[in-house]
Amino acid sequence: MQAMCSIEDVGAEQTAPAGWALVVDDNAMDRLTAGTFVKRATGLHVLYAADGKEALKALKQGTPSIVLTDMLMPKIDGLELVDDIAINYPIVPVILMTSQGSEEIAIEALRRGAASYVPKRNIERLMEVLPRVLARAKATVGVRNSTNSSSIWTTTSFSKMTP
Repeated sequence: MQAMCSIEDVGAEQTAPAGWALVVDDNAMDRLTAGTFVKRATGLHVLYAADGKEALKALKQGTPSIVLTDMLMPKIDGLELVDDIAINYPIVPVILMTSQGSEEIAIEALRRGAASYVPKRNIERLMEVLPRVLARAKATVGVRNSTNSSSIWTTTSFSKMTP
C-alpha cells in the first residue's frame, strides 16, 4: 500500500500527484479515517489539510479529483470551503462530512455546491458514495467537453441550444 501524503508534501516546488483527493478535517483521526476510505474506494492518492485555509493552499498546487471536508473547522469552515471550490474549481466535487449532522446542514451544503453529504457517524458510506460522486463528476465533465468542442451541435439546427 502506498503512503499517503500530507499537505506539507505539496510544497512550492512540487505539484500534487495526478489523480488525487484532498481530505480536510481539523481532527487528525477523522482525516486519516476518511483518507483510508478514499484510498480503498477509489485508489486515489490522498493529501490532507487541517483546515480550509490549508485546503485552499493545496488547491493552488493542482486540481484534485475530489475534496472531502469537515464542516466545523477553524479559519475557514466546510461550507465556506464548498463556496470557494464551487466558484473557483467548479468541476471538483466536494463531499461534506460532519459529526454535527442534520437535514438542514445537508440541504445547505447541497444548495451551496456540495456533491454529497455524509454524516461522520455513517462514515463507512463513503465506500458507496465516493465512486458514485466521481462517476457523476466524470460524466459531467464529459458533457461539458463535448458541448465545448465542435460537434454535431454546432453543425445542425440545434446549434442555438448550446450554451
